[in-house]
Amino acid sequence: MSSYDVPQNLSIGYGVDLPFGYGKHYMGDAHGAANAILGGWRVNGITTLRSGVPISAYQTFLFTDLSNFGGGQGYFGAQGLWMRPDLVPGCNLKVSGSREQRATTGWFNSACFAPVDEGRVDPNTGAGLGVVRFGNEPRNIDSVRMDHMNNWDLSIAKRNDITERVFLQFTAEFFNAFNHVRFGAPDNNVGSLPTALNGHFGVVTSQANPARAIQFGLRVGF
Repeated sequence: MSSYDVPQNLSIGYGVDLPFGYGKHYMGDAHGAANAILGGWRVNGITTLRSGVPISAYQTFLFTDLSNFGGGQGYFGAQGLWMRPDLVPGCNLKVSGSREQRATTGWFNSACFAPVDEGRVDPNTGAGLGVVRFGNEPRNIDSVRMDHMNNWDLSIAKRNDITERVFLQFTAEFFNAFNHVRFGAPDNNVGSLPTALNGHFGVVTSQANPARAIQFGLRVGF
């Protein structure tokens, strides 16, 4: 499974002229101040509903034979290679609770991941200090995904014709109108410590989307 797998993805764009004011279905004979207040309204929006992408865990190997294959510079300038840990057989990765609770206490069951022997070598002599191996965790795990997206961008516009050629248009735009939070990825670094001792593993510490933003505009067209 790819790291960008999104099984459900719905995006809808829409624009509706409200049926009020002169020439519309409701109060079609309105003139003057009544039409200036009731007529010329339009609502636009883009709604995006999307499931989260799968996530996985990793651990960093430092001063190992495997680090010679690449991986860049790790901690303290030493080469380190990101590797997959072990996935405990039969362990249920899902945890109960609300999204907010899971974000603070654990997005998934961290006990299902176990770091493998890092097979360290002596940095001075190069002698091996253990047998290194690859973990059995899959590349990505379908049952554990990042938070879903539920985003509504809306705008409300009001147009008033001043003359036949001149009009005034007011616009209010709402990005993430309902202020739905989308949690960022949980900490997925198993590290070299047992999962029970790694307090940050599986915990969400960031937000993936911006908070609600509102802006206003006024346009004179001619």
